[in-house]
Amino acid sequence: MALLLSVQPAAPGDPFQGEPVLLAEVKAQARIDADLTADDALIQGIIAGARAQAEVRTGAAIRQAIYLQTMDGFPPFGRPLVLAHAGIQSVQAITYADPLAENQRLSLDPSTLDTVNRGRELLLAPLSVPAWTRKAPYAQPGAAMHGVWPQTGRSERAVEITYLAGFAPEDFVSRYPSVRIWILMACAWAYAQREMFMLKLRGSGFEELPPDYMQSLLEPLTVPPRF
Repeated sequence: MALLLSVQPAAPGDPFQGEPVLLAEVKAQARIDADLTADDALIQGIIAGARAQAEVRTGAAIRQAIYLQTMDGFPPFGRPLVLAHAGIQSVQAITYADPLAENQRLSLDPSTLDTVNRGRELLLAPLSVPAWTRKAPYAQPGAAMHGVWPQTGRSERAVEITYLAGFAPEDFVSRYPSVRIWILMACAWAYAQREMFMLKLRGSGFEELPPDYMQSLLEPLTVPPRF
């Protein structure tokens, strides 16, 4: 399974629109005079970085964006399909490779599926029927029916699911106030720590920033070990 961020519809033309905390809120948290604007662009970048770090650590989408999840096929025997993010608002499209025609894709209407939103994950499944009526692991091409998914062509991207995940800033503040505080604290700390090393709290000299913090900044581009 692969997960690709395709677009961010909430912020056309403005890379900082839709972030969960405001510039003024971070300035207040970091005790920066509101009239000082020299570092505003720097702080905006820190906000985006802190939000991305929170997304990596939680596995949830925070800023609204459209995601594309790809799979090499549907689960057999009508087993639920688990979408990779928490915070999913809606499934916009499902397409899959036609098993009978090369380089052709078919569409599956998301409204015809059972949807179970558990908050931290979203499950999709074909309309359920008694298990004893399921005579095959997959349905005929073109539909999810009789409690099983349609058969797909063979491809690493046989199934593509497009969905909207994340929260409008006002909704995020009311639903997850503790996560908002974490982002504000992360922003204030990053503003105060401009280098990879900081003065030791005890004794003299320098020490590296916490390893888990440093690693989380690189996580979006980190490739798992292959050996």
